[in-house]
Amino acid sequence: MGSGYGALTTLLTLKLDQNQMEFIQRWSAGSLWGDDWRYLGILVPWTAILCAYALYKSHVLNILNLGNETATGLGTAVKPEFIGLTVAAVALSSGSVSLGGNFFFVGMIAPHMARKIVGSNHKLLLPAAGLCGAIIVLLADTITRTISLGTDVPTGIVITVLSTPYFLYLLAKANN
Repeated sequence: MGSGYGALTTLLTLKLDQNQMEFIQRWSAGSLWGDDWRYLGILVPWTAILCAYALYKSHVLNILNLGNETATGLGTAVKPEFIGLTVAAVALSSGSVSLGGNFFFVGMIAPHMARKIVGSNHKLLLPAAGLCGAIIVLLADTITRTISLGTDVPTGIVITVLSTPYFLYLLAKANN
């Protein structure tokens, strides 16, 4: 699947002009291009509705965290809840990526940081993970806008540089 998507992406990018190609490359590297109130206004209702849904279903996430058999035994319809929460997660990620580009390390690191701070109760974990992710992006964007690194470095690259040590720490800790 990955090779197929890669080939399709290459085929589509070959048909772009130079400006569009540069935009796609910066977006792929994680450039915060959608930092205008017009773009944020489009994303706010989408995010508010989906975040409210996820917070409303936080108790279901706590139950699903116990395992499918236990969740079923506690009366949770696992498959429909899982599908609904998965769709909400994908929709939230899609909205964020559409304006910010590919900040994949934020999604990998922020929940782990938040879990260390607030524990595993999703009622607290979801907002804390969002706040940790926002702080990471804000810190990286501040670095890219204030410190001259010799060139205009996309925010996503700085996020990766900042997040990699903690990610390696988590990997080392999991292997022990």
